[in-house]
Amino acid sequence: MKKQLKNLKISAITGIFLFSLIISYSCSQNEDLENMSNESSITEDSSDLSAKKQSPKSLSGTCDNPRRSDGQYYRQYESTDVGAGTDVISKTAVNGRNVDVIKFLDDRTCGYNYSQSGNRGIYRLKSGSNKFDSPLQPRIERTTRKVDRKQGNFVSVEGYVNVKRVGGRNSGTFGFNDPRDQRGTYIIQAKGKHYNRTIGSPDPAILLIVAKDRGNGTVDLWAEQIKARGGSSNTGREMKKLANVAKNQRFKLKMTNGFSTSTKQYVKIEINNSEVHTFDVPNTKVTIDGVQKFQTGRDAKIRFGAYRCHNGEANIEWSDVKHDFQD
Repeated sequence: MKKQLKNLKISAITGIFLFSLIISYSCSQNEDLENMSNESSITEDSSDLSAKKQSPKSLSGTCDNPRRSDGQYYRQYESTDVGAGTDVISKTAVNGRNVDVIKFLDDRTCGYNYSQSGNRGIYRLKSGSNKFDSPLQPRIERTTRKVDRKQGNFVSVEGYVNVKRVGGRNSGTFGFNDPRDQRGTYIIQAKGKHYNRTIGSPDPAILLIVAKDRGNGTVDLWAEQIKARGGSSNTGREMKKLANVAKNQRFKLKMTNGFSTSTKQYVKIEINNSEVHTFDVPNTKVTIDGVQKFQTGRDAKIRFGAYRCHNGEANIEWSDVKHDFQD
């Protein structure tokens, strides 16, 4: 009897020990996913968005961007700096709070300035016209405020888009559904940094919407979305067709970039209040210094306007734009 009790006691102790190990391992795994790493928090440099007329650069050739007294050209300016008048986009968000950052035009094209007509903001590009950071593609975009990762946090942009013209293909024979295809112009993109970055841009795109001309009076809207954090080209991104819309006719578009939990990020696209595409941003497992970690989002923001024109010209109009956020 004593022997049986002794064996039972040993079995119980062994069971408790094994259970503790399992719980400990499980908690450590969850903690690794939640906290990611001990790296210090990255503070986004917003100095170039804190005052009127910023990011000057001395260019070798002429440019239509506004200039400082010393001859340097501004990359970022407000609508009034180029004679466009009062900005058609209010810096007051839906929630009633001010968002100063959204009033700045990040203009990296010497082909055209930003302009306005009535309630429409006009974003025009010309291929080969980016003299600010050549050979990168030309762009005129606005940026929303950034929200940090937290369950329920989000940033959104909604408005009406009129695709009048998009850039053509410069070279190559890739299909519309290949990320390497150069046809088309991006009209909006979800962006956000992530923990434990190993590859790619320090300020990466997560999902971009590109408009591609079908040549029949319509354009296809494609989501170019990452397959893994920091993904690029055809190995790290994939194309998902969202909708086909009439060229030179406005349609409604809304993008939301946010966090459904403390570690799960999503991008939601709504077109004409009917076509809905929700993209769950992948949390990518990587090995750093022999330790397995997860790459998860640390913040979220949106850029919109017009970006990319490999050949010819692009002309994108945005009107009745609203933006909102929760942080």
